[in-house]
Amino acid sequence: MKYAISHIAALFAVALISWTEMAMAQSDLCAGATPLVCGQTVTGNTTGFGGDPLGIGCGTNNSPGVWFSFVGTGGSVVASLCGSAFDTYITVVSGTCAAPICVAFNDDFCGFQSQVTFTAALGVTYYINVHGFFGASGAYTLSLTCPIPPVNETCATAIPVVCGSTVTGSTAGAAPDVLPAGCLMPVNAPGVWYSFTGTGQNVQFSLCGSAFDTRIAVLTGTCAGLVCAATNDDFCGAQSQTSIFAAVGITYYIYVTGFGTASGNFTLNVTCTNPPPNEICSGAILITCGQTITGTTAGATADVIPLGCAINNNGPAIWYRFTGNGGPMTISLCGSSFNTQLSLFTGTCGSLSCYWYNDDACGTQSQIALPNTISGQSYFVYVYGLNGASGAFNLSLTCPPPPAPSCFTLQANPCPSINLGADIAIPSCTDPCTPITLTPTIPAINATTSYTVCGIPYTPYPYNTGTGFSIGVDDVYTGIINLPFNFCFFGTNYTQCKVGSNGLMTFNVAAGPFCPWAFTATCPNALLPTNSIFGVYHDIDPAILCGATPCGDARYATFGTAPCRVFVVSWDNLPHFTGACNPLRTTCEIVLYETSNVIEVFVEGKPTCTTWNSGNALIGIQNNTGTIGYTPPNRNTGPWTAAYEGWRFTPAGASTSTVTWQQQGTALGTGNTINVCPSQATQTYAATVTYNLCNGTQLQYFDDIIITCAMIMLPVEWLSFDITSKPDVSEVMCNWKVASEQGNHYFTIQRSQDAEKWEDI
Repeated sequence: MKYAISHIAALFAVALISWTEMAMAQSDLCAGATPLVCGQTVTGNTTGFGGDPLGIGCGTNNSPGVWFSFVGTGGSVVASLCGSAFDTYITVVSGTCAAPICVAFNDDFCGFQSQVTFTAALGVTYYINVHGFFGASGAYTLSLTCPIPPVNETCATAIPVVCGSTVTGSTAGAAPDVLPAGCLMPVNAPGVWYSFTGTGQNVQFSLCGSAFDTRIAVLTGTCAGLVCAATNDDFCGAQSQTSIFAAVGITYYIYVTGFGTASGNFTLNVTCTNPPPNEICSGAILITCGQTITGTTAGATADVIPLGCAINNNGPAIWYRFTGNGGPMTISLCGSSFNTQLSLFTGTCGSLSCYWYNDDACGTQSQIALPNTISGQSYFVYVYGLNGASGAFNLSLTCPPPPAPSCFTLQANPCPSINLGADIAIPSCTDPCTPITLTPTIPAINATTSYTVCGIPYTPYPYNTGTGFSIGVDDVYTGIINLPFNFCFFGTNYTQCKVGSNGLMTFNVAAGPFCPWAFTATCPNALLPTNSIFGVYHDIDPAILCGATPCGDARYATFGTAPCRVFVVSWDNLPHFTGACNPLRTTCEIVLYETSNVIEVFVEGKPTCTTWNSGNALIGIQNNTGTIGYTPPNRNTGPWTAAYEGWRFTPAGASTSTVTWQQQGTALGTGNTINVCPSQATQTYAATVTYNLCNGTQLQYFDDIIITCAMIMLPVEWLSFDITSKPDVSEVMCNWKVASEQGNHYFTIQRSQDAEKWEDI
């Protein structure tokens, strides 16, 4: 009797199990997966089972798990673990258990539980793995639903919308679609399609007010060949909005989807406005020094700007322009009403070049301070918001007068030479003479035991010329580079160097292969690369790509002829390293001069990104022990900004030259000046300068000068000279008279016994 009662109870329990929710046999292996169909809900527990033995790599799977299978019906399928009792993870694959192909996976969709939506091709078997996150296991509820897809689930069935349209709908039941690379990638959530025919206006597509975390994309082209035009994720909270200029007659496709795998009800509003005149670069409005312009980006659309000149560029934007005055200029959005961005370009509207970028300079508003500008050059200003933000702004341009460069009159490259100037003609020469001082022009070439540093005008040698180095590779030194000439640096002669990808060159040919990027020490310091020239030393990244090619370029080249050649190392448009710093670009170069050993550094642009290595940068030189160094004012290690400036490091040790003098083949002496007294109508004087080079060799240069006298004049004009002796010849009386004396101090009388040897009396 006891047996009969138990048997009846078991039968009753079986009767309570419905088709939509039942406990079924569970399989630890893909090959033994339990079949499921649309509308079925099953419960079970993963505790005690093993992890996936296939190592499929489709989501994390290091937890106990069980397998189910499903044969596709040609529509969308939702596999959900919502309501399960632990932190779940779900994975869907196709193919075979021996060779699985990842279809979809999800970790957290509904709290810590998981859900995926995928399109199940008709007749294809899909395998569903129910497991946990990082070792978790427990009781689960797996439901499989096959909702009827929306009519506009595909691009080909997109529903038309027009200006002023407000449409409501749901992405539930749709399947994720494949979009072009970079357009809301990756897309794992259900999505639906709309279409719009351009009216020649700015069009705003907004999902603000929708019930879930949305994303939106606008595309052009054909459904078989779509091109991304605009995208947005979070514009109004977790909802999305984007704007485009819709050219007349062009069809635009609008894809409404969710973040992650989110789906739900949405409202799509389409608003059309006429564009402002300066919405495009060619309509840029001129702003002048001292002017402040108020405006709004509302109603404008995003423009296509060069890669790498913004963190994001999906919001309304308008254009302005200004003309450089050769000095510092500041363009500012401080005081605007929204979270702004500011990009600055040079070139032409048809060929813009990214010059500067700023996000937050004054709170969430933007400002770009240019230490120097090129006189007469046009700068294009792009005003827009972060993450699609728009609103009212104040745009101002301030222009303090440019300071005069401190070394403007110094010779850039003092090539060795000597020049005595033009020949000299004088009316008369006197005896005794009035000395003539001869001073040759000799370029000052000094020893490199010490240096002076001063500012010079921005006059660089060409960038993008010569032999490339380090492009595509970050934080490295080049191999050994043979210099085209001997170069003396801190008293030592060098014929080789290495160049670092982070804006420096060193004469330590054993340096590397790693070029250090992190530094806080100020120059001089042995913690910095020693025996080096810094120009500009900071963390830049030649490996960053703009599209399929590197954003920047780095090269070295030789210009001129011996003994006055120059060796130039340049870094052109190099991105700063990492994340938010990548849009910033540096262009600079180091110049070495032959014979004079002068060093110059030119900086076209060096913005500051303080979120990496505190924005530290350095211009300077230091010796091989890091004990002696020189830096320009305000250019030692720190977060500074520079543009269109030049610096010269000039050797300031003892002179390397000596001058010797001759008068028509007869040595007169040495020195940089000499006093001469022509004793005949035509006299030639010659000077030779000898430069003693750091490598032990000499250079000699010669020049001469001719001095001509119209006549030779004595300083005394005689009338008479009489001699009277006593009868005993014991005394001689000398009497003389002169008509004039000029420049005569005294008379000396001499006597001789034989008219050959004379003595003063």
